Amino acid sequence: PIIFALDTEGRLLSRVNGLHPDARWKVHKGKTRLSQIVQSRHGKLYALQRGTGEVLRREAMNVTRPTGRGWKQIVGRLTSIAVTNAGGLWGTNEANSIFYKAPTPGSTWQKIDGELRVITAGLGVLGLDKDGRILARQDVTFQNATGSSWKVLAPMTGDPSLAHLATGSRGQLWAVTKEGEIVYKTNLTVVSWTSVPVPEKIESLTLTNDGSVAAVTRTHALLFRRGVNATYEIGRDWMAAPANVQPIKFGAVTGGNTFRPLEGSQLLRPTQARAHVGRGLPRTFDLLFEKLSPDRFNRTA
Repeated sequence: PIIFALDTEGRLLSRVNGLHPDARWKVHKGKTRLSQIVQSRHGKLYALQRGTGEVLRREAMNVTRPTGRGWKQIVGRLTSIAVTNAGGLWGTNEANSIFYKAPTPGSTWQKIDGELRVITAGLGVLGLDKDGRILARQDVTFQNATGSSWKVLAPMTGDPSLAHLATGSRGQLWAVTKEGEIVYKTNLTVVSWTSVPVPEKIESLTLTNDGSVAAVTRTHALLFRRGVNATYEIGRDWMAAPANVQPIKFGAVTGGNTFRPLEGSQLLRPTQARAHVGRGLPRTFDLLFEKLSPDRFNRTA
C-alpha cells in the first residue's frame, strides 16, 4: 500500500510499502502547494491547492509509477473536498455552498441545496454546518448519487462540540472535538459518542476504505489506529508513523488506500485498559498509553 500525506508546507509526501519500518517518505518536487488530499477507492488522488482552492487530480498514476506525476486542474474552487465509495466528488466553497461532480468523463459541478463548512463522504455523505451540527444526505444511492435532502442530526445533551468529521465506507463516524479529542460512533443510529483516548491533542483525522484511521496531531505528528477491523471498528491503540532521519511535520493525510499498521511497529504502548459499555455499542475498552522512543525508526533515511 501507498500512504499519501502533506507536510505543513503543503508539499506532497508518499510512502510506498505503507508502514513498513524500512519504507521511506518521499517529498515530491514541484511548486504546487496543497491544503487537502483525498483518494478514491479506485486509487485516484485529488487535492485542493493551497491559497486558491483550485481542484487538482494527480496524473500518470499506474503500476510502474504508483505515486503519479504532476497535477491536472479540474474546474472549480473549494475549501473542502470528499470522495464517495462510487468515486463521486463532493465539495464546499468559502460561502459554505455545496457541490457534486459525478465520476463520469466530462461531468461538471452541480450545485446542491444546503450549506456546510466541512464535508465528508464514504458509504454516505455528511457534513458539519457553521453551528457544528451534523447533516446527513438522505436517499443517496448509486442511481441517485446526489440524494434528496439533508437531515439535521440534533445534538443530544452532553454531546461534544465537533471541529472535524470523517465517515467511512461502512458508515462509521469518527470526529475531532474542538478540544482536540477523538470520539466515535458505529453509525448514525447510535445515540451517544464513545470517547477514544489519544496521546496528544488532534487537529484532524481521516478514514481509509478498509476502515483504518489516521490522525494528525496539533504538533504535526501522524498517528495510525491499530486493531481496527470489521468486527471491532474502534480499534485498540495508536502508533506513530515511522519518520525519516529528518523529522517531518505533517499537515494532512489521505483516506484512500489501506495502510493498516503493522503489528509490532507501535510507538505507543498500552498501560491500562478501561472498560465501558456505550449505548448501542458492544462492550469496548479505552486504552491509556505511554510513549516509546522513536529511535528504532531513525534508520529510515
